[in-house]
Amino acid sequence: MSQTLVSTLPSQVTPATLRRLQDETAGRQLLLERIVTQFEHRYACSLESLEARLARRAIEEHPAWEDSIEWRNAVEQLQALKVNRSILT
Repeated sequence: MSQTLVSTLPSQVTPATLRRLQDETAGRQLLLERIVTQFEHRYACSLESLEARLARRAIEEHPAWEDSIEWRNAVEQLQALKVNRSILT
């Protein structure tokens, strides 16, 4: 954790608070990565490929459409989380 980061935060945000945030975001990142990996294995393709197959109607909508929504949410949350974690380190 950068001393510059600690010195620019409000006084009530302690180094212990930052460590807890880092730990929580690390756990969240692992969960999101597992979700993404599960979908990659289930469909044996990338999210973009699955979305393309759905658009072409090359795959049954149910449950793939619902899964693609959950998968897209996990991917987007993971991307945002990585940005947030880069700020905390």
